[in-house]
Amino acid sequence: MSILHFGTDPNNRKELGAEIEIMVEGQPLTINKTSALFVPKGVKHGPLTWKRFNRPHIGVTIMLGAGTLAEADPGGHRQ
Repeated sequence: MSILHFGTDPNNRKELGAEIEIMVEGQPLTINKTSALFVPKGVKHGPLTWKRFNRPHIGVTIMLGAGTLAEADPGGHRQ
């Protein structure tokens, strides 16, 4: 799975405009710049928490081989 975050400031595309924390194998990872994170199959990750939010930004998750919502989110999905 790949997790992408893009800043929307046209004058500074590297600045995300937020601070996001994601747990990867029980360790916190802080994201505050435009970035891409690859999480190999089987690596425990989540939750993803917004710690700070200054401006709109774009977040994209890419899951290859997940044809249904149940396959993409085996832990369950809340409406």
